[in-house]
Amino acid sequence: MGDVGERISGEMAERLLERRGHGVLSLASGGDGYGVPISYGYDPENRRCVMHLVVDDDSRKRELLQAEGTSTLTNYVFREDGTWESVIAEGSLRELSDAEVADGGAAVFFSQAVSALPEIRRDDEFETVWYALEIERITARGDGEAVDLI
Repeated sequence: MGDVGERISGEMAERLLERRGHGVLSLASGGDGYGVPISYGYDPENRRCVMHLVVDDDSRKRELLQAEGTSTLTNYVFREDGTWESVIAEGSLRELSDAEVADGGAAVFFSQAVSALPEIRRDDEFETVWYALEIERITARGDGEAVDLI
């Protein structure tokens, strides 16, 4: 079968984050972990992923969004020919202010996020919150060798 995937440079990893617009956000508190499929927009100037998340009152997601510690966003591509790329962005989550959302956060999200479902995000039945994953480290794999990018 030969090589599985290809080595990913920092530039390629950032392009993957920017093009895909969806992934799995992993949150943790204490010994409990929780993975949430999400849509996001990647903001390379500020090295962050902007998320507009739907939550409800008894949401486990809401509880874990407020926990301290490192969160990770995993994004990957697996092709029919067996090649693949994966990127894991690690960092801190923080809630965005209304000013940050108005000053580019929403534009980044809606220009890149996959399945943003604007009709749900305007429905009074659901509460939405804006968060950013402030990226401290990106690791990418494509050929079996991990590459630290940031």
